Amino acid sequence: MTETAFRWSGAALVCTVWISATLFGLYIVAFYVGALMVLAAVQTYRYARARSLKLHRAWVLRSCDGILFLPAESAHRRGLHSRPVRGDRPSPGS
Repeated sequence: MTETAFRWSGAALVCTVWISATLFGLYIVAFYVGALMVLAAVQTYRYARARSLKLHRAWVLRSCDGILFLPAESAHRRGLHSRPVRGDRPSPGS
């Protein structure tokens, strides 16, 4: 084999190692993000069952349900719901 072939095969090997290391790093990051999402979902459920709405809403915003929760919460505050949201109590003045 010529020296050029050795040089190109060495460069290909280095590129392959860097690509595989980068993909493995992304896999590890995705694993830990997924674990944190599961933790947030468990905490959200736990505080909802305990009727601790302040803590429940804080954890909802940390979980993937926060994407769906924010528009519903905003619509509720603006009075756009046609019926009361589950768990809400009527205000003393109404």
